[in-house]
Amino acid sequence: MSLAIDNSNFFIPKRREGTRNFMDVSLENRISEFNSVHGLFLEKILPPEIFQDLRKVILSDGIESEAAFRIRQYFLSGDNKNPISQITQWVDNNPYNPRVFRMLYGEQDIISPLDKFFILTSGAHAIYLRLQSVINRLPEVIGQERKRLGLKKDEKYVIYNVGAAYGLDTIYMMAEHPEIQEFVQVVHIDPDEESLRCGQCYAERLGVAHCVEFVAKKIEEAQLGKAHMLLFIGMFCPMPTKRCVFTLSFIKNFLFENGIAIFSTVQEKMLDEGAILDFIMWMAGWRMYFKTDNEPGKIAQMAGLRHEKAMDWEDELGYNRMTVARVPKRSVLSRIGNVINVARTYMFL
Repeated sequence: MSLAIDNSNFFIPKRREGTRNFMDVSLENRISEFNSVHGLFLEKILPPEIFQDLRKVILSDGIESEAAFRIRQYFLSGDNKNPISQITQWVDNNPYNPRVFRMLYGEQDIISPLDKFFILTSGAHAIYLRLQSVINRLPEVIGQERKRLGLKKDEKYVIYNVGAAYGLDTIYMMAEHPEIQEFVQVVHIDPDEESLRCGQCYAERLGVAHCVEFVAKKIEEAQLGKAHMLLFIGMFCPMPTKRCVFTLSFIKNFLFENGIAIFSTVQEKMLDEGAILDFIMWMAGWRMYFKTDNEPGKIAQMAGLRHEKAMDWEDELGYNRMTVARVPKRSVLSRIGNVINVARTYMFL
């Protein structure tokens, strides 16, 4: 197989400022990854020349190379019925395509051999582990918060799941923990109507439609009241830190005083143990902004929230961090400080 290069249409991926990438991973880790389960699987399923191109990109040439362009051409080849990579085609058209997560959650069959590589990586497994951690941990957090706020038994604890897509994390949570259904209401907010319709079907099938809602709008257009909890699971992973701060600074206004925001970030550990996956995701337009250990807490603080560090948790691999941040009691000084933080962040976007 020989892929000609048309330099007039040469693919240059968007740069990622403010985060490490696969070329920043130690050479020892990059070499050893080719001997991992998913590395050996790639050698088995890829044409020899494409696999050699992959080694060149990961070990020496980097993403701005002809070898990287040939790999991209190959990954996007095939047709809709027999794609080389269905995931790559989905993400190439829409980096936030929720169908990818249905595949990672085991809700959709894997069609192409190359997509089996994605599923074999520890990074993909961590997405499933993140889902499980939210399902298992969130009811405990809800119980603690209801007690803290002194809510009566008949008072609803309201959660806004922002950028929810299908909302499978909170739908599964409600289904697996029926004891919270009578006093928790989850509102899934996303402008993607098709995804929310799919989520509604899941909710009806699992018998939780009575305690979840779906709003097919952006949160600022939805004319909603305030919530006790905001969830941002997966939203901040492809965002640089400053944009995370700006987003959180705005959306926190939908929380009651003493309410909490829980946001997930993808941590540098995933990059250091998955350089090949980072390259393939970046090449497909699915760019991750890996956060250092201290960055999630700084995001909360710069957005004018109080970081509740003791309440944070991670998936079992430590790739995804769930950070808990609380709206402090309001004062004139805190409001002025918040305006300054937002303005300072906006200047650097």
